[in-house]
Amino acid sequence: MRVTAEMLQAENACPDQVGIFAAEWPDGVEVTESTLARAHDLGLDVEWWVAHCLPAPIQAEYDKQMAPISAEYDKQVDTIRAEYRKQVAPIQAEYDKQMAPIWAEYDKQVDAIWAEYRKQVAPIWAEYRKQVAPIQAEYDKQMAPISAEYRKQVASIQAEYDKQMAPIWAEYRKQVDAILLSVLTEAGL
Repeated sequence: MRVTAEMLQAENACPDQVGIFAAEWPDGVEVTESTLARAHDLGLDVEWWVAHCLPAPIQAEYDKQMAPISAEYDKQVDTIRAEYRKQVAPIQAEYDKQMAPIWAEYDKQVDAIWAEYRKQVAPIWAEYRKQVAPIQAEYDKQMAPISAEYRKQVASIQAEYDKQMAPIWAEYRKQVDAILLSVLTEAGL
């Protein structure tokens, strides 16, 4: 099956995706194993293309063949995601706990300034910026170490999650691409 930028535009693909596609394949491209791999490497949303550009009977066959692979993928990643959430939850809770009074104080101070702004509109704009700057600076100052600690604590969990997900995602993508190519080939596209 041949894909062109014009086809993508006709299906209302995101302009940035059309731009990336057109830059790589200005005259369009045949869907092959290598072009699918390149599309993934470019960050193109192949799944969007499958959902929006395949003829209905081919889409139905693709969906039918994908169902067991998607179920297996979900089964494998559910455990990893659950463990990730379990490990991140106390860190997130502590982060939220520490941030709550900072957010509340920030909102309280900024709300008062906004009320005056709405009352006086244009003349107060410069004064508003002046008053909010130290509040924002204090907010940023208080938030920085909490955010840094949160990112530090989550980093190893995220790295382990990514490590576990990488082979599953690679295998899933390989199977997805194989099914897509098989369905297109069987349809003579």
